[in-house]
This record gives sequence, C-alpha cells and structure tokens, in this order.
Amino acid sequence: MRPGAIRSILLPLVACFWLCTGAGAQPKVVSVNLFEAFPPARRIFVEGPFELRLPFKRGWSVGLCEAVTESGQIVLRPVRPAERDRIVTAKRFILTGLGRHGLALRHHAGMAKRHYRGVVELSVNPDGTMRIRNQLPIMEYVVSVVGSETFPGWANEALKAQAVLTQTRLFRYKADDELGDTTQQEAYLGSDYDRPDVRSAVQTVWGQMLAYDHRPIQPFYHSTCAGRISAGDQMFGKKAKNMVYLESKDCTFCKDSPFMKVTRSVIHRKQFSRVFGPGLPRVGTVDSAGRPLEIALGNGNRMRGYDFWIKLGKNFGWDKAPGTRFNFAEAVDGSIELSSTGAGHGVGMCQWGAAGQARLGKSYREILKYYFPGTDIN
Repeated sequence: MRPGAIRSILLPLVACFWLCTGAGAQPKVVSVNLFEAFPPARRIFVEGPFELRLPFKRGWSVGLCEAVTESGQIVLRPVRPAERDRIVTAKRFILTGLGRHGLALRHHAGMAKRHYRGVVELSVNPDGTMRIRNQLPIMEYVVSVVGSETFPGWANEALKAQAVLTQTRLFRYKADDELGDTTQQEAYLGSDYDRPDVRSAVQTVWGQMLAYDHRPIQPFYHSTCAGRISAGDQMFGKKAKNMVYLESKDCTFCKDSPFMKVTRSVIHRKQFSRVFGPGLPRVGTVDSAGRPLEIALGNGNRMRGYDFWIKLGKNFGWDKAPGTRFNFAEAVDGSIELSSTGAGHGVGMCQWGAAGQARLGKSYREILKYYFPGTDIN
C-alpha cells in the first residue's frame, strides 16, 4: 500500500492479502489489470507516438486518441475530427509506446496521464466495458511497484525492504493469478515512478525473498502503524492463524508520517444507517494496539473490526478512517463522527516505520527481521 496514499485520497489500504500457497520461480513477465481504482471504462485516452501490434502492425504518430467500445468492438480514433481519416475497429488491440517511458494512457479526460512499458492489451468485457491489461517484464514491474509504494528521498535500505516484499509476493505468483494496480495488492502506477534510487535498490536485492520455514511468506505491509503493529491472527482471524511471523509489537519509527495525527471525518446519519443499520455502532474488544476486534452494531448484530473497516472504506471512501485504529461519536446534529490514527490494516511492515529505521542506519535485513520475526531472506 502506497504510504503516500493521501496523493490519491487513499485507495483501499488493504495491501497484499493473498492466500495462495506454494513457492515457485518468479515469472519473467507479468500481466496487470489497469485502472482498477476507477469505474469500469467504455472510453480511455491514448497518446502517441505508439505502435499497433494487433490487429496489424502499424506506427501511430497522431497525438491524442480515444479508444471507445461500440457494439462489442473497440474503435481507436484521433480525438480531433480533422484527423479521423485514421480509424481502426477491432475486438482486441495490442499497443506499445514508442517513447522511453512507454505508452501514455488516461482513464478519463481529467486525469494525468500514466506511462506503461511493455504492451497494453485492450479488449471488451461481456458487459461492454473495456478490459485494460499491461504485460511487462518482471523487473520493470517491481521497479514501478517499489516506486509507487515509497516516497522520493527515503533511505536506500527502506527501498530494498520494499523490493524484497514485492518479490516475495511474486514468488507466490501463479500463471492464472490476477494482478491489479491498486493497494488491494500493491500499488502499480506505471513507469513514471521508476526512479534511479529505486532501480538501484531493486537490482541490489534482485531474486531475494522473505521466507518462513523455507517458504515465501504472506508479505503484509501498510503505510503507518502509528505506534504499534497488530498481530495477523487477531486482525484477520483464522485465515492468518499459521502466519506466526505477523506479531504484535511496538513501532516508534513512523513518527514522520502524516498519518500519525488523528484523522477526523463526518458521515451523514442517514447515509451511514443505510449501510450499517440504525443506531450508533460501539467498539467492543480491542487488541493490544488499540484496534477494534469487534464492532457492536446498533441493530444488535456484530462485525469483526477489520470487516467493518473494509465496508466503511468501500462505501464512504478510504479517507474517512485511513487506519484500523478508529472510533465513533454522535455529533449534535445526529451525524456520525469518525476518528482514526495510522493508515492501513496495521499488520506486518510499517512502511513509514521502515523508512524511519533506515534513516537511523538499520539495514533492510534488520528492518525485515524486526517486522517479520522468525523469517529469513533467501
């Protein structure tokens, strides 16, 4: 999960909850579904120069183009009507950028363009929306992920720690696994986040993974713990029972994070009640880090604290309660006041904490050992 998620107003801060098993070699190429944080698109924008690989091979030097789904096919055409003598229609397109950073894409007209190396495949989903996938070499993917998940200026050892965790996840990758570009797995924002310091760090630890009992771990991490890490089995329940390396422990290293301060927000009572029922929820038991383990709803039902947080974020935005250490109050006008500290689920490696440890001179091995006790780097 990108520790600077405030830049994108907090995409889901769930990060790396993959429950596949088994280890294998890292793939040489990966495919990533793009723009998963946005509504499904029927139109995207492509900026030249680029090359068509499919349905036929052709260079395309025109500036801004649009790809639009129409009647089960995709129409690729220049945005300017005067240039629309170059229109191609097909069920499937494969494009590659001709610039150093790759193909320039925009999900919608108002967003900044993102660049993607490798090839981008456009196809039509059964519901008429567009499927957008980026296939690229694994090194380019890891570099972009580490750059997307960290900040410029962070010490090299923190970048190495992040690179090892990203590679660890890929050692668990199977050919039919879906990769996405949001923090539900790992943030992948394209080649614009390829920084020289990041590439150097990735190259230094290339091929390394974090293992427990000779197997790649589930590489949980989050932006900011705000003082203490939570145990995996308490936060996630039985699914994390055997992940004994996900311990609860103090972390005093993330004090420079913008999420150390309390985040306060308000949700209108009627909107809140539509999702969680009538009455004010109440925090029941909490773990040793102060994160709710159980929420008593106003209608008498109970929810796991983590499940409540996920539902809250999906319905009202991840900026309402960035971290899982949260509480409620009722405002004078009846609306629901939320307060939270930290950002993310609070399990595994605290990214701002890793940056703080690296600044104090800790190596990436020491950082990973601290957050994942009992593990080894292979």
